[in-house]
Amino acid sequence: MVAVPPLWQQRQIRTREYLPMFLGLGTLILLTGIGGFLLFRLNNRPELPDDPQARTPVAPDNLPVALAGAVGSNWFGVSWPHALGALLDLARRGLVQVEPNPDPGLFKSKPFLIRRTAVKAALASHEQVLLDLLFTSKTGPRETITFSEVGRVVGSSRRWKRFTKAATADLRAAGLLDAERERVRGRVTIIGLILVIAGIAGLAACVPFLARVGDAVLVLPVSLLAAGIVGIGTGATFNVLSAEGQRQARAARSYQRYLADLSKHSSPSGAAGAAFDQALPYAAAFGVAVAWAKHLQKQGVTNGPVWLGALAQDGARSQSHMVATIAMLSAGSSAGAQAGGHAAGGAGAAGGGASGAG
Repeated sequence: MVAVPPLWQQRQIRTREYLPMFLGLGTLILLTGIGGFLLFRLNNRPELPDDPQARTPVAPDNLPVALAGAVGSNWFGVSWPHALGALLDLARRGLVQVEPNPDPGLFKSKPFLIRRTAVKAALASHEQVLLDLLFTSKTGPRETITFSEVGRVVGSSRRWKRFTKAATADLRAAGLLDAERERVRGRVTIIGLILVIAGIAGLAACVPFLARVGDAVLVLPVSLLAAGIVGIGTGATFNVLSAEGQRQARAARSYQRYLADLSKHSSPSGAAGAAFDQALPYAAAFGVAVAWAKHLQKQGVTNGPVWLGALAQDGARSQSHMVATIAMLSAGSSAGAQAGGHAAGGAGAAGGGASGAG
């Protein structure tokens, strides 16, 4: 009965009319962008590929815990588990002590304290920075800090960057990073960011054309966004390790798989407990500490690491030393989760870290 279709129907007609053209252009963008990034990735695979079947009970050449976690990770950047591993290694060496909090607060929300000791030892730069971050507040030095306060410390982007920069500097000083590959990674990431920004700007630019050509025009900026996201991911996982770094990464992943196996399979309780005592900082850096501790508890192991002996004093609130150790590890993991994107994700923060991906 009406001579002219309603506006919504006109828009549908235009969308169907222009859809083949915009789909073709969008497909071209996707094939060019995503295909280019994938081709780049294939042509820049590691010279020393990882062996997924390799297992070793030996830590990689006594590499500091945080650095072993960084080179063994699949994402570029230093993340909170690496910092937690470094903190536990400081406890193992006696520079800090983890103990029950005599005043845990309402609902026992702060059950553990980290206390700095008088022990002195040679420290890597990132370890010294970590101690400074934890035991220096706005009002000056402090002797103790709770895990909930640790979450706020690493949740500050500015403070967290100090740790990632120091860890990256130590990786470079150890010859584990390749400067040219770092530059290439930066360029690839920037290209991905430009495509994402162009896609977002394109969505806004398309609004005036929706009535004229229909919704099909949105295919173009969405294609740019998709290609940009792939580009950012390609840069984030690009292998920036030197030949020595790749060798260390291979050893770190082999050790990581060994620790992961210990967290799943039964073994003599005495041997398992001894391994747990020595390797817990590395297990924390590799993200398997809590699972390993719970597995040992199920096997009947009640004693946690000797160097966490202060936790055994928490008998009023724990059934065993291992229970207190699990609670402490969970509190440590939660501290990183509270920090959001800065420490929990950490990928690429402050331009620091390394990837084992190709």
